[in-house]
Amino acid sequence: MYQIHNEQGDIQDLITMQVFPPIPENREGRKYLAWVADGNKPKPMAEPQALVVDENEEKIQTKIREIAVADLISTGELPKDYK
Repeated sequence: MYQIHNEQGDIQDLITMQVFPPIPENREGRKYLAWVADGNKPKPMAEPQALVVDENEEKIQTKIREIAVADLISTGELPKDYK
């Protein structure tokens, strides 16, 4: 089974995960073109997945910042203009 890999039309073999152009000069391309000639269609290109921000991750990042600021305060390295 194959899937369109990118907007340029490269194809990905979903078994080997190899990506190649669908051209007859390429061995994998020839196999793909024969597969299509047999009436098959590749899966559409996968949609990019949105980055999901976990609310725990936000809490962790806030705590890391708080610890870093506290460390800078304790060493006297916190810039005076820090807000």
